[in-house]
This record gives sequence, structure tokens and C-alpha cells, in this order.
Amino acid sequence: MISRFADAQVQASDFRIDRLTKDIEQEYKSAALGQVAAARDDNARLKVLNDLASKIDENQATAAGQKQRIADLVAKLKGKQAEMLEAYQNIASAQQKLDDYIQLQKADDVVMNELSGIVGVNRDKITQSTTDIANIANEIEKLFPAKGAASP
Repeated sequence: MISRFADAQVQASDFRIDRLTKDIEQEYKSAALGQVAAARDDNARLKVLNDLASKIDENQATAAGQKQRIADLVAKLKGKQAEMLEAYQNIASAQQKLDDYIQLQKADDVVMNELSGIVGVNRDKITQSTTDIANIANEIEKLFPAKGAASP
């Protein structure tokens, strides 16, 4: 479920990046048209066009880098989700064993300590994964400045 949600968010972010990239490039083109019209000779016009091409290339590279960074962070997010699910399953398994031992009245200190250790280690894994997920979410959020804060 989380995986599908994350994939949908990647698609949405790719769309947003593409849209912003197109808007920025349109602003570059508009500015370049004014500069071309004001240019006094062919060399000046050629420089404006070369500068425009460079800006567009840089903008496209930045967009591709952002998309890749988001894809990498989502892959990390999916990995952390898998770690959490495994830890929850380990806790449930240890709890079931503990319940079985208690019902059979065979629980001893060694078994109790072993099962408690399993629960503790996996609880720590869940806590760490939760922290990691929050950090990943913060990294993703930093890729998108507040509306109106970005400038070409």
C-alpha cells in the first residue's frame, strides 16, 4: 500500500518538476527573444542563443537530478518500510512463541530473556526505521521550495 502511494507521489513530483522546468525555460526564451531583438549584430545574437541553450541544458540537468534524487529517496523509503514490516513480523513471532511457552507452562528465564531480546532488537529497528523515514521525508520536502520561493 505504501509502495503504491510512494510511486504515485513520484509520478506527481515528476509532473511538477516537468511543469516547473517548462515554465522556467519559457521565461528564459522570452528574455532571450528581447535580447535577440536588441542585439546589434549576428555575434551578439549568437551569444544570446548560445546562452539560452546553456541555460536550458542546465535547467534540464537540474530537473533530471531532482527526479533521480526523489527516486533514490523513495527507494530508501520502500527499504525502510520492508525493514519495519520484517521487525513487526519478528515481534509477532516472538510473542506467539512466548504465548505458547506460557500456555505450556514451560517458560523459563533463558527463553524469556531470548524472546524479550528479540522483541527489544526489533522494537529498536522499528524506532530507527521510523526516524529514517522522517529524515527521508524531510529530504524530499527540501527538494520542493515553498510556492513562489523559486526563481529561474
